[in-house]
Order: sequence, then C-alpha cells, then structure tokens
Amino acid sequence: MKNCYHIKISLDKTNPLIWREILVPDNYTFYQLHHTLQITMGWTNSHLFEFNIEGFQVGYVFDDRMEDISFCIAGELKCPPEDCGGIHGFYRLLSIMADKKHIDYKEMKRWVGAN
Repeated sequence: MKNCYHIKISLDKTNPLIWREILVPDNYTFYQLHHTLQITMGWTNSHLFEFNIEGFQVGYVFDDRMEDISFCIAGELKCPPEDCGGIHGFYRLLSIMADKKHIDYKEMKRWVGAN
C-alpha cells in the first residue's frame, strides 16, 4: 500500500476501552471505510451508517469497488455484537453470560450462538 491512513477507532463509553487500529488506502470511499470498520469490529453490516466530519454528514453511498486492501494492525477486546443494545446492552449481556444461574442466561446463550 503506497499511501494510506492510520486510523484508530474506539467505542465510546467502553471501560476498558474497546479499540482497533487500521491502515486503509488514501483513496478509500466512505463506503469502503464503512465496510472495513464492519469487518474489523466483527459486525454484520446490519445498520445504515453515517460519518460526521466537521459539520458535514456523509451517509450510505453505493460503491462496490474494493480494489485495495485494508489492514487491522492492532486492537483490544471483543466488540459488542450487532443488536445487543449498544454499550449498555453489551455490558448487560456480559454480566448475564458470566452468571449461569441468571434468569436470562439460557436465552442470551441461544441469542449469542445465533449471532
């Protein structure tokens, strides 16, 4: 990769911090960056996206060209699965999964296995 951006992504309100560092080509579109983030974070591309940059909002733009390759070069901790209820729901899920006697344990185990 000749010219690239080194980007650090972190999820707000996580403690300890959930983060990744990626390298992406400097010619990536927001669409390509979105898909790179989905893969890097272990998500399934189930929701629309929007980037907010200095007051400008950029949403979904169709562009299926992914000629260049991006790389995840560092990171820490698992990311919340899609549709778990955000960071708050993620920590609730972790708490339930750590307690096999929790009333919602079996249901959450089944849900996690399906995701």
